[in-house]
Amino acid sequence: MFSVFISESYSRDINLDKIYIKTSSPSYIPLLEKKLGAYEAVGSRFIDRDVVFADWVDGFEIIYVREYPSINIIYIHNRKSSSTREVSRIRGVVTSAKKSAGGGYLFLKTIDMKQDVPEGKTCQVNIRSGRTTYIDSRNPFMDFSISPEGNSIITEARDGLMEFYPESGSKSVIVKKSSYADLSRGDNPVLAYLSPNKKNFFIMSGSGGSYSSKILSEAGIINLKGISSSSEIFWLTNTQVIYRKGGIGNYSVRLFDIKSRTEKTILNNSLNTNITYSMHPRIISALRDQVINIYDVRNGRLFNTGIEGEDVYFSPDGTRFVSLYLKKLFISNINNIKSKNLELKKISSQIAELYSGLVKSQESWNNDYSMTYISRKLDLYRKLAGSE
Repeated sequence: MFSVFISESYSRDINLDKIYIKTSSPSYIPLLEKKLGAYEAVGSRFIDRDVVFADWVDGFEIIYVREYPSINIIYIHNRKSSSTREVSRIRGVVTSAKKSAGGGYLFLKTIDMKQDVPEGKTCQVNIRSGRTTYIDSRNPFMDFSISPEGNSIITEARDGLMEFYPESGSKSVIVKKSSYADLSRGDNPVLAYLSPNKKNFFIMSGSGGSYSSKILSEAGIINLKGISSSSEIFWLTNTQVIYRKGGIGNYSVRLFDIKSRTEKTILNNSLNTNITYSMHPRIISALRDQVINIYDVRNGRLFNTGIEGEDVYFSPDGTRFVSLYLKKLFISNINNIKSKNLELKKISSQIAELYSGLVKSQESWNNDYSMTYISRKLDLYRKLAGSE
């Protein structure tokens, strides 16, 4: 159950190669080295290792969480001065972390594995002061969202959906339970994502990649089907929201418009998506079979970077992004990636050769789905190399 929870609520930099290819395979380490080589080829800066979350505080500072054997340390790194300082320390296994839109707070969900029954905790960290506030919540699953302002959380209470300010302790019900009673089932938490103007509510509940959801808007109630992630949901504007749909091996990124009540597919047929949204530059990041793709909301263009990673967040000016690969934290410049196209094609060709060798190397397969995975990766990297 714990492993399912990890993959459902927070990516934690999943290494798909390790899932489908034996680590004893002669091709395994060369694959990882080539993919790390892609970061080197585009001049990415390595920041730290054993990182499970990272995002931008502003144009110069990055906040990230590094795992240690018995504790997690939250750091802020300044890319200009190359200095790093400690902000706070959190115990337990970090299963989810989200920064507020304004950059003032970091919210984390942790599990204490030392208990007979794993116990969930929610905490809010004031990024500037380091003050850490623990919120009463034993639920090991993600059971809250962050308000658009970023200094409060939206969580379910007895009477409905409540907005709670951890530092002051004030709270108020913003949606009565009668408005979403049909979604409240069993022990699954009800989550609500608020539009920037706090007038539209994306409400959902479920588990295991299957959710019931609806939008309560000024234009009326809109029922949505097929939502398959409780964490990959972001409002782009007061009338547009993105989310993940589909099932294992065929996930897609969809954009829904409340006014026209139409749905647009941005990216489809992926093993995983790990959608993120960088609000200030208005850039969506999503994965196609682990390779980072970015979608510029302003011009509607999708760009394949050709490098693998997770948890991609862009700086406010949209020129740089942070990403994780093998729990290593990098800063990359998007202009460098575009200018190093030939170098990336060469690396993609070398990676394709490694996957090609694995197609007939059944002793290197880790499970019954390995052949499908390897074939998909081979097709992907052949396209990136321009050989198809």
